[in-house]
Amino acid sequence: MVDDNHGSYHSWDPPRWNGAVDFGLTRQPESDLGLIQDQTLEAFSSLNVGSVVTDLRRRLFRQSENSQSTENGYGLGYGIEGDPVNPFLRNGMTTTASTRAILSTGSVFSTTRENYPTSDINSSPSTHLGMIASSNSNDSLSDDSFGLENGTAAVCQSQCHISNFFNVLGSSPLCWRDEDAVEFLRGRVAFLCKDQSGSKIIQVMLQKRRKSFDVILAEVLEDMSDLVIDPSGNYVVQSLVTLCTDEQRTMILYAMTRLKFQFFGICINMHGTRVVQKLLDHLSFKFQRLIFLKAIHPFVVPLTKCANGYHVIQQCIRHFDSEEKECLLTQVLDYCVEIAMDKFGCCVLQFCVEHAEGEIILRLMAEIVLKALLLAAHRYGNYVVQHLLGRKIPVITEHIIRQLEGSYVSLSLSKYGSNVVERCLKECDEKQAMNVIMEMLQNQNVSMLFLDPYGNYVIQSALLASKGQVRKALINIIDMHAYKMRCHQYGKKILDLIWKRKLRNHNTKSMAI
Repeated sequence: MVDDNHGSYHSWDPPRWNGAVDFGLTRQPESDLGLIQDQTLEAFSSLNVGSVVTDLRRRLFRQSENSQSTENGYGLGYGIEGDPVNPFLRNGMTTTASTRAILSTGSVFSTTRENYPTSDINSSPSTHLGMIASSNSNDSLSDDSFGLENGTAAVCQSQCHISNFFNVLGSSPLCWRDEDAVEFLRGRVAFLCKDQSGSKIIQVMLQKRRKSFDVILAEVLEDMSDLVIDPSGNYVVQSLVTLCTDEQRTMILYAMTRLKFQFFGICINMHGTRVVQKLLDHLSFKFQRLIFLKAIHPFVVPLTKCANGYHVIQQCIRHFDSEEKECLLTQVLDYCVEIAMDKFGCCVLQFCVEHAEGEIILRLMAEIVLKALLLAAHRYGNYVVQHLLGRKIPVITEHIIRQLEGSYVSLSLSKYGSNVVERCLKECDEKQAMNVIMEMLQNQNVSMLFLDPYGNYVIQSALLASKGQVRKALINIIDMHAYKMRCHQYGKKILDLIWKRKLRNHNTKSMAI
């Protein structure tokens, strides 16, 4: 075949469609054949899908078998002997561009290579057919959309969308027969899962088409490491975890945990951590949880200090029994201070205190109490000490107060330590509170607290907690420094509180009289 403008080029015979797939297209009246022919050409111009084109020709244009190609040679008619005329797809591809094989021969995306003349490159047909715009974040299929095939990056240069593709076919796979849907899915599951529209279709097929389930599961297992961390693919894996049997769930568990460092990467990934948490919600057998524990055990401490990983540790503690928890909590105990001083680790440690049982919880609280002074002044560690005080366990509270003795003034001048001192005054009993206040009053630097941006809150808490002689002693010291406090923004807050308390007591006495 010869093109007048571009010289000779090779004839092109697209690969045959291997299966008789029903695309939801029906025979149209003869009067509409010309319009359908043009629309079908435009619809497929963004796809190098020779196999599908061949099948659609047989279905739609049987009545035009003897018709010739259009003036430029780009029609979808048949030759005299029934062989298709070269259907140059107008998809904006350059003369040197070639589409590499991304799937096996006979797949929806053509596996042939062909050079296209530049003179007949037209704009995308989607502007003519009003197709649904793809919601894929990549906006189109690019090199990054595919994995490696035979050591070479599989490339799809067609600027097509998954949603456009199904729109062109006239229906989505959800409307096909089970056999056709299964045939369509083979070899394409991972590719579809990584597209937002394709991912949604796969999820619906998992729920409604049991014959497709095994095909989807098998191909997801092969690409598990990529799909669990994919923005769209992770939702398919979550659906599989929810809908599959316990035996299939074990297969998913093996696929995720077979490589230790790969599993760690999944746990710390923002998408992968959701899949792992969903899996933990559905591990109903002890041997499954033991497999999981074996995989996660080397990474317990790093995960507690990771923004995404600490959720996995919390889920383990929430769902596992006492014996299984102890395996994790032992490591948390060994690195208690290090974890408590981490932004996310302090949350894990508080969660452990809430959910731990037996001897391990006593050892964990004892370790926190032992390091209470160090943690109280720390940016994140102070939350752990406060949480332990909030448990209102008298023995624990008493031991924490003893650990902080001699440091109440210095802690009160600290941004983080002042919160711990306030919590001590609120949670301890009256006798313990009086001891804390007296220690501060006997310190020669107590006046610094009156004008300190953090210490003034401790003094206000002391005024509310003190009673009797201790309260009088505190007010006397405040009166001695009142002349300085009246001119200071923090000092005035303390004086205002005293004035309000006096006014309230006066009103109460007046009402009693």
